[in-house]
Amino acid sequence: MMRIVCFILAAIAILFAAFQYNDPDPWTWIGLYGAAGISLLLAGFRITSRWLAWLTAVAALVLAARSAPGVWQYLTNHDGQTLANAMSKEHPYIEETREFGGAIIAMAMALIAVWTGKPKFRQEDSSS
Repeated sequence: MMRIVCFILAAIAILFAAFQYNDPDPWTWIGLYGAAGISLLLAGFRITSRWLAWLTAVAALVLAARSAPGVWQYLTNHDGQTLANAMSKEHPYIEETREFGGAIIAMAMALIAVWTGKPKFRQEDSSS
């Protein structure tokens, strides 16, 4: 069941990466979502690449921390702006809040890949 979840989430992550071509900093987000997608694909195929998943999770955490002040500004004083509004120089917190959400989603995907790719320990039969 988790293999199917990994493949579905990998497809979503790769789609997210594809949609980032028009972002102000596309390579950051293409790389993040792409790494999350690759981590999930590997976990789905039961190929252990936990270092890639952990690296992706840490990068996502850094990006979330970088955009956290914008989230705080949005939550405390967003001047009636919603996240669906267009980006503008007058309201940079809209893009920062979106980036925060994307980073949290990518981090969750990477952590699912870590958890799914966790090596299973088999109890050896000592009677042989």
